[in-house]
Amino acid sequence: MNAVYLCAGISKQGHWQAIEREQELEAKQHSYCGFIAEVRAIHPGMGLRAMYEQYRPDGIGRDNFIALGRAFGLMVEPIQNQPRTTFSIKNRRYRNLLEDRIFDNINQEPPNGGG
Repeated sequence: MNAVYLCAGISKQGHWQAIEREQELEAKQHSYCGFIAEVRAIHPGMGLRAMYEQYRPDGIGRDNFIALGRAFGLMVEPIQNQPRTTFSIKNRRYRNLLEDRIFDNINQEPPNGGG
């Protein structure tokens, strides 16, 4: 192993410190993901940014918190609007009451006096 450390240009201590840092990072990520899951159980529609702003978890910044949530698929799914397939035309709602009438002069009213 000493030859590998020599070729890589690192020491044994540096190698083990890197492993410890990686394990600490994984533990923090697991902790933050558990925190997100707990908050989602209470507030299912709360986004990651709002969650960070409200609770301010220690040891992580806003952008890293959001990136972590994205990496583990913890984003809130947006509500998709249903496509509108029917476009009603307003003047087709009522039937034409003057459709069968014949007018032969101006200002002529229908025989019943109304429209």
